[in-house]
Amino acid sequence: MIWSKEYLKIWKNRQQWKQLLPYILLALLSVGACWFFAGRYGIFGAKVDWISQHSVIPELFRQQFYDTGNFFPDFTLQAGGGQNIYNFAYYGLYSPAILLSYLFPFVSMSDYIMAVSVGSLALSVMLLHYWLSCRGFNRKICFGVSLLFLLAGPMIVQSYSQIMFVNYMPWLLLSFLGADRYLDFVKIIREEAKLHPVREGVRAHTILIIGVWGMILTSFYFSIGGMLALAVYGLCRYIKMEEKAEGVAKAEGVAKVTVWIDFIKAAAGYVFSMGISVLLSGILLVPTTYSLIQGNHIQSGYTWKDLLFPKMPVKELFYQSYGVGLTTLLLTVLLTGLFYRKWQERLLSQVCLVLLVIPAFAWILNGGLYIRGKVWIPFLPLFCYMIAIYIKKQTEKQVNVKISTAAYLVTLLFVWHTDTKYSFILLAEGIALLVFYLAFCYLAVCRKKKGQELWLLVPSVCFLAVFFTVCMPNKTRVLEPEFYKTVTNRSYSRLEQKIEKKMTKAVKKANGDSGMYRIEEVGNSRFKAADLNRIRGRKQYLSSIYSSAYSTEYQNFRKDTFGVEQPFRNLMMQSVSENPEFRSLMGVRYILSEKNVPGYRKIMQDGKVAVYENKEVLPMAYVTDQTISDREYDSLKYPYNQTVFEKAVVVQGKEAQAVQSIKSEGSKDRQIHNVTAQSVKAGTKEVQNVTTGDKKKDVIEKLNISGSFWKIRTRKQTQKEITFGRKAKEEEVLYVRFQVKNHRCGKDVAVWLNGVRNKLTAKTHIYYNGNTMFTYAVALNKGEEKAKLLLDSGDYDVKNVEAYMGQTEQTFSYHIFQTDWKRTKGNRIEGTVKGMADGYFVTSVPYDKGFTVKVDGHTVKTEKVNKAFLGFRIGAGTHHVKITYHAPGKRAGMLVSFAGIFLFAGWMALISLQIKRISV
Repeated sequence: MIWSKEYLKIWKNRQQWKQLLPYILLALLSVGACWFFAGRYGIFGAKVDWISQHSVIPELFRQQFYDTGNFFPDFTLQAGGGQNIYNFAYYGLYSPAILLSYLFPFVSMSDYIMAVSVGSLALSVMLLHYWLSCRGFNRKICFGVSLLFLLAGPMIVQSYSQIMFVNYMPWLLLSFLGADRYLDFVKIIREEAKLHPVREGVRAHTILIIGVWGMILTSFYFSIGGMLALAVYGLCRYIKMEEKAEGVAKAEGVAKVTVWIDFIKAAAGYVFSMGISVLLSGILLVPTTYSLIQGNHIQSGYTWKDLLFPKMPVKELFYQSYGVGLTTLLLTVLLTGLFYRKWQERLLSQVCLVLLVIPAFAWILNGGLYIRGKVWIPFLPLFCYMIAIYIKKQTEKQVNVKISTAAYLVTLLFVWHTDTKYSFILLAEGIALLVFYLAFCYLAVCRKKKGQELWLLVPSVCFLAVFFTVCMPNKTRVLEPEFYKTVTNRSYSRLEQKIEKKMTKAVKKANGDSGMYRIEEVGNSRFKAADLNRIRGRKQYLSSIYSSAYSTEYQNFRKDTFGVEQPFRNLMMQSVSENPEFRSLMGVRYILSEKNVPGYRKIMQDGKVAVYENKEVLPMAYVTDQTISDREYDSLKYPYNQTVFEKAVVVQGKEAQAVQSIKSEGSKDRQIHNVTAQSVKAGTKEVQNVTTGDKKKDVIEKLNISGSFWKIRTRKQTQKEITFGRKAKEEEVLYVRFQVKNHRCGKDVAVWLNGVRNKLTAKTHIYYNGNTMFTYAVALNKGEEKAKLLLDSGDYDVKNVEAYMGQTEQTFSYHIFQTDWKRTKGNRIEGTVKGMADGYFVTSVPYDKGFTVKVDGHTVKTEKVNKAFLGFRIGAGTHHVKITYHAPGKRAGMLVSFAGIFLFAGWMALISLQIKRISV
């Protein structure tokens, strides 16, 4: 007897291990796949976006919390000159995974993000397996489809690049489990079952609500597609579930009205549960919506034909990391599903095909910005579920062999006429799928062998694995460890801590400068791109920014008003500027670099990195009484529209005071003179002519610098020199501006002046930057006699070239705002300032209606100064100033979230009462 009990325990343990084995294998395969496809080439992070957004913006959130102790921030002064924090909400402001990182200050955010991404991927694969097993699929189907899900285009690739594309998957799969619980609960209620009804009811709704809520908080952009997938799944599964109930209703003579009422009740409860999740997320969604409405936008430019004319998104469905990324098996499954025996079974394929082939749905899910297939990634679990249904029906012989064969042939025909980069692979995989399907039919039907279902999945799994090993450029996408070490060099952090101590000590000195200044880091173009948004200290205030949304005022000022160089093809990437005038305006006093910075003096060094200081730049906040009206500013020509900020502050609707000298374009005190036409010398480097392919000299015409016109047609880069006619003096600046017209819509144009790059993006690029006016301001070293202009290959025109050279000095007086560093944190800037006369308080913080200002306890009206920045009028004397930012919509969002909490509690109580009443 004792022996039998022990044997029974061992047998149960073995059964548990058998159940756990698939999950252990899938977890190991997930980690192994991350290493094989990415980790073996470098770190588990991409060169673009991951290094400058997804791994650094969460660190900004974490540092903000450590500094203020506030879980619900409004503002950050550390990026983009100062931004509404909800401009960065897309990057996980309230993501549960990011909030969890606050408990681990000793772990670097990049390491944490890598670990969470791998863990999230493994968890998603295991949850899919669990969901499919709960839906009654056998172990082979569950394991095979889970493996297909793991190898799908976006799952691994986006886990180390655009992590917001897939990091919500665990929550989405939890929502699918919650949807099943809810629908099962509806069935229990209808049958008036009495087995733990209250607990089951509350659990069913809670899982669905928490799953959707977590999905929204993790990635609100993709949560819309996720909720649509849940709605489609819930509708089709309910109809399938009611198939038997409908037959019973007909037999018992139940009116159709009753059936429809039951459906409306179930649908209302389903939608209401997801609605509660949306309300709970109000603290995120409402202020984020405000920031997106007020922020920058991309014009779509689609016609109604583009939106309504049916088109199968082949590139997004097959072998694509920016789409669903499955194989042609998906199309075969969708086509076969149209011919299932019962209409309830056909409905899911019909709905999915309509959503996929009508571009308007993708356009709507993309927020009306563009038509891109990335919005179908949340449908990936649903498509895998449909593949599992297809395989199950094949094994149970519920699908006509002729129909299935025809579906494979139609898929092949469709692929044959599809013009994509990987058409050959699609065709080869389609043939392999057909061959393996025929082999399956032979074994399962003719030989009557069971357990042959994996034959239907083998080609897809193998082709995905081979494709992402051979064709996908993972090696070129992944960050090299050496470059990662360069970007994350601790020398930068140590030096910035020393600068912060220097700022703090200045407060204690009697005549110390405790003003606010910016700390920037410069390097080559690649370093600049990787270093965007990287905050290493509390007092590091950046003028650069890379975000999908940021202040429109700031963007327009950089791009149109001032004319900062645009070195990157993505309009959203606003890097640290090399323009000395812009640096002075923004208060960039300290620059960290491995190379000498003209105009700055080295003050300290750590390893290869040194700190360079320029004490002549303007502080981030000051008071002055010397102004120029915005109307007069608009009349200034280049480069005086940049240098004027050294003379006065631009204000709205006010005549200029004490700055009459800047009205004259050729004023002597500007010390700027035109570079002569004869100073431009064309290079003589031989290139290949684009049109003929013959070797000849570039088709570049040497024209006068004033209104000159250069026609560039070359396959290689060519170089020109701008000579000054004399040696440059100390702290002189070279100003160059010209227009560019690109004749190749599919190719970028780039031009370098002394290593400073401007780029015009190809018009076909989704984030076309519109940078047709290349503007440069380059600090010169003493004694320089010429500058190098490097013209990129391509077919484009350079016209209206202007060049100036000179030295500017500050000729207006100002009083520095003395910062109270203990109170200046989060959404608050506080300190004192002394003005000798009535004037303006000027900042280099982008203007926003969310700011409120109190001077000596009294609220004052804010104004826009210097065309884009926060300012206000202030009287003579010493004043205490407090600037506070309140994110628009935040209070309303908090009220919406509180309403969601009360509704959630009330909804659970109502369900409990309803079930108790039914159970009595």
